[in-house]
Amino acid sequence: MERDELISLGLEENQIEHILQAEEALRAEYDGRIEEIKRDYEVEKLLSESGARNIKSVRALLTGGDIETIKGEIEKLKADEETRFLFEKRGSFSPARSPERLPDKEKNGYMERLNAARRAGNTIEAIRIKQQAASEGIMLL
Repeated sequence: MERDELISLGLEENQIEHILQAEEALRAEYDGRIEEIKRDYEVEKLLSESGARNIKSVRALLTGGDIETIKGEIEKLKADEETRFLFEKRGSFSPARSPERLPDKEKNGYMERLNAARRAGNTIEAIRIKQQAASEGIMLL
């Protein structure tokens, strides 16, 4: 609140000072909390982008500091043989199979079996057929 608003309410000068000091203290506390939340978000974003398997575990190994220091710490953890396992290896994306050699869902009989299970109303069997097809790289809808 502004001083003029408090005066218009008929408050005494010592009450006004007390209210303004309390407001300033709360504002500082909340601004600090907001900065802490922003920093935590940045750290978690860095860990996620770096491929951390368990963000809490890796975060416990960080000593803190500014974001650049944390980036360096993450790189050291990824390079160290004792902590490398905490991060997933990331490479370039390449499809498991080329489109020319994808399994044919008709040829393998999955569609026929799936349709038969659906006609019979056997949902569990339909799910099993889909799972078996998926294990061979065939996606059925």
